[in-house]
Amino acid sequence: MAMKSERETKRDKEILTHIKYIKETVDINKRHLETINGRLRSAENNITGIKAVGSTVALILSLVVGIFKYSK
Repeated sequence: MAMKSERETKRDKEILTHIKYIKETVDINKRHLETINGRLRSAENNITGIKAVGSTVALILSLVVGIFKYSK
């Protein structure tokens, strides 16, 4: 097995440094996305609740208007 030259060793260290930096950046991005996904899930649940309440109110109002119109 041939020995690596000083230049190759230095290049390998630079590559490892870059890979470490990329890994750290990806890990930071992953944590940030997990935070955003949690907030998005919460917002979606709130929107679903608002839709359910709105649909229920619309149904009740429709029934009330229909009953008054039918009774005349």
